Amino acid sequence: MIPLLLKSGATSPRTAQGAVSRPPATGPVRRAAGKSFLEFHHRRCRDDGSRAFPATALRLLAASWLGAFLAYSQPISLVQRADLWHYHLGTNAPPALWQTLPEAELDVLWPTAPGGFGYANNAPETADCATLLPGMSNQWSTLYLRRSFSLAEAPATNVHLFLRVDWDDAFLAWLDGRFVAGRNQDGSEVEPPFDSLAASGHESSRGNSSPQPAETIDLGLAAALLAPGTHTLALMGLNQPLNSSDFILVADLYLEA
Repeated sequence: MIPLLLKSGATSPRTAQGAVSRPPATGPVRRAAGKSFLEFHHRRCRDDGSRAFPATALRLLAASWLGAFLAYSQPISLVQRADLWHYHLGTNAPPALWQTLPEAELDVLWPTAPGGFGYANNAPETADCATLLPGMSNQWSTLYLRRSFSLAEAPATNVHLFLRVDWDDAFLAWLDGRFVAGRNQDGSEVEPPFDSLAASGHESSRGNSSPQPAETIDLGLAAALLAPGTHTLALMGLNQPLNSSDFILVADLYLEA
């Protein structure tokens, strides 16, 4: 095994709380002037001839709606850069369907380590990398990453899924085996060979030569991509040239309305 260096992880968005309650759908309702939301609905139930809601129940309902709104007003992390990731050094090809294999079927060539991943000839560039790859330069040009996460229920219908990546020099990303994003590769959604190079150079946000900011990519409505259950985010990073002085791959996946 080629030795790696581990160091402290970087900061990241707040941790996911698992299932997130969604506010129940309601139609437009007019309330009488001067009446509070709770007073109006309490009276409305009685006026309709139905059993009146206890005021306590209405307060709990309102609190639930407010909690759901606040939950999505800030990013909710699904995968954080500092999480433990399965990784595979690009010294050889990974197994077929590596993006979706159950974790129990990953062999010893897929150990775990905290992200991000990379190396550089200057310490500031790897500030967001908890796992350093000092042996990569002039030895191998690619790195494969996987991180699984679970959802107890589907996200709300107005919530989007975002992938934030800081990289040097290229990457491709898949969610449950479906290609969702790629930058600075050959433009194809097809996974390149393990010994491929990036199409051109791209400096990470902390690089010392024309640094580029990390990119946040809107993957679309989360409910269309994430059903309840277990999911896997997979990335392939590519370097350029083989003897490059640096390589960076740092990723976060999160929900936000």
